[in-house]
Amino acid sequence: MTSLLLGKVTALESVRGANPGHHRAEGGISEDGKIDIFHATVEFHNSIYMVLGNLANVVSKNRGSFKNPSTGSVSKFLEWLASHEQHKFAVNNCIRPSKAFRTIVNHPQDHYTYNWETLTNGRSSIYVMLKGLGTPNQDKPTDSNTYLEGVGWHLPSPEECLTTIFVLDVISWVFEGVGYALMSKGAFSNQDWYKHKRTAFDDYLRDDVDAVAFEFRRAVPSEFDDVLFDGVSVFD
Repeated sequence: MTSLLLGKVTALESVRGANPGHHRAEGGISEDGKIDIFHATVEFHNSIYMVLGNLANVVSKNRGSFKNPSTGSVSKFLEWLASHEQHKFAVNNCIRPSKAFRTIVNHPQDHYTYNWETLTNGRSSIYVMLKGLGTPNQDKPTDSNTYLEGVGWHLPSPEECLTTIFVLDVISWVFEGVGYALMSKGAFSNQDWYKHKRTAFDDYLRDDVDAVAFEFRRAVPSEFDDVLFDGVSVFD
């Protein structure tokens, strides 16, 4: 699982590295470069979905190691993960949006007609934004954002390196929980041992909250950007 995930995020970063990191008319990324980044981004989110499915299967086969697991689908598995405080931030901000991104791209006939474009965040390399028409109350995909005008939606690819960190943390949590329960013959749940383990949120995010907030601002420009970043432009 980890090799698949790391391979896809490395491939995406390699494609980014082979192209200009901006959209300016002079020397900016080409149309072919944008398409390459789009395809690499889709492959990355497909790998996330595959890993989540495999993790749900591992948890399902080791139900005694966990507290009330739900593994009937990837969606239910994510709901169960998010019920654990240490995973709520990761699921809501990266992992669930990754699943939504993958669903929209792979199943437009069942969900939403979309278009896509590439954008540049001031602290992030070029990334992909899905977008489409619809109203917030009936046609907007789950985990997408609404344009300021109130019509239409957009869903940026969640920051891929952060998403990778979080999924690797979940993988560690699952396998450590299984191993601990097996060693102790089920005497403890992973909730017992995990509360003593630092998470990716503790190790990475809390040390640089401002930088992470900047990276998460993958959205259309708004007044929020001017207030939060004091006039710093986050878009080319």
